[in-house]
Amino acid sequence: MVALAAGLWIPVALPGCDNGQVRAETDLIGQGGGSSSVQGLRAIIERIQAAPEQIAFEGTRRVDRFAETPTVSYRERVAGDGEGGFQLEVLEVISAGLDTTTFRQTQAQTKGFQHRYGGFRIHDADKFQRNYQISILSKAEKVAGVDCHRWHIAKQDDGAQHLPIDQPNHFLVDFDPNTGLVLRWQEIDAFGNLVSKAEFETIQFGSPSLAMHQSRLTETPLSLDADLEAAAGFKVLRPKLLPRNFQLNQTSLVHDGQRRWIRQVFSDGVESLLLMHRAPFFTAGDTASTIGALVNGDRTVVMGTVNNVELIAEGKLSLDEMQDFVSSCF
Repeated sequence: MVALAAGLWIPVALPGCDNGQVRAETDLIGQGGGSSSVQGLRAIIERIQAAPEQIAFEGTRRVDRFAETPTVSYRERVAGDGEGGFQLEVLEVISAGLDTTTFRQTQAQTKGFQHRYGGFRIHDADKFQRNYQISILSKAEKVAGVDCHRWHIAKQDDGAQHLPIDQPNHFLVDFDPNTGLVLRWQEIDAFGNLVSKAEFETIQFGSPSLAMHQSRLTETPLSLDADLEAAAGFKVLRPKLLPRNFQLNQTSLVHDGQRRWIRQVFSDGVESLLLMHRAPFFTAGDTASTIGALVNGDRTVVMGTVNNVELIAEGKLSLDEMQDFVSSCF
C-alpha cells in the first residue's frame, strides 16, 4: 500500500451566501415521458456541457466553500472567449481567516484545474444521464439579471460499490437556457446543509476584455481506444479501484516543456478524478515511495513518487480513499 503523508502542499500550474440549510423545491415537473421531451432534455444537457468552452462571456462570481476550515469565500472575475480560452482572477478575498497572499498565489497557480474540474460541470452527457436523477423545478430563478432554469440533480444509486464512498450530496443548478451557461450552483448534503456555492453577480455575453490564460502545458488529446503505451513511450498506469460509476472519460499527452505526462480523467458525468504520471526514472539503490497529500475541504491532492513513477492525483476523495486509488495503480 502507498502511505500518504497528509499536510504537504506543493503548488503546481495545473492541477481549484450564508452557510445555512437549503431545501429543494417540491413543485417538480419531472423529466417527461414522451420521446420529444427526452430528446429536448438531451439537447439541454449537451448545451450545458459545451457552454464553458463555446460561450463568450465575462462576469464576476462569488464562491463559498463551507466544507473547509476556515470557510473559503472570495469573489473572482471569470471570462471565456468561446473558443476554449478562459480566465479566472481573484478580485477580493472575503474570508477573514485566510492568508490572502498564499490564497491568491494558489488560485493563480491552479486556475487551469479550477476551470476544468472545479465546481459543478457536466463532463459527459451519457454518463450524466445514466448516473444522475434530474428533477426540473417549476420555480424560475433570476441570476445576475438572467432568467434561469433550475434543476435538482442527485446521484443514482445502483448499489454498485468500487470504493467505500458515501456521497449523498446533491446539486441545485441554475443555468441560462439560451446559452447553457451555469450561473449558479449549490452543493447540498443529505441534511440540507450548504456545502459549497458559486454564483455570478454580473454577466455580459460577448467577447471578453480580459486576456485569456496562457498555459505552460501543451496537451494532445488521445482517443480512449488509442494505444497509450505507444503514444506515451512508457507504461501507463491503470487504476483498478474507482469511485462508484466512474469510468475513464478523457486521456491526453501533456508536455510541460521538458517532460511528457499522461493525463487521465475519470468521471461519473459530473464529478472528476484526475491522474497524471510521467515516465519512470531509475536510480541505483532504494526505490522507496515518497509521496505527500493535501486534504483541502472535501478534495484531496497527492503528488510524489511511487515505485520511481512521479504522479499527481486529485479528486473528491478522503485521504484513505485516495490511498486506495493510488495503490490500485500498481
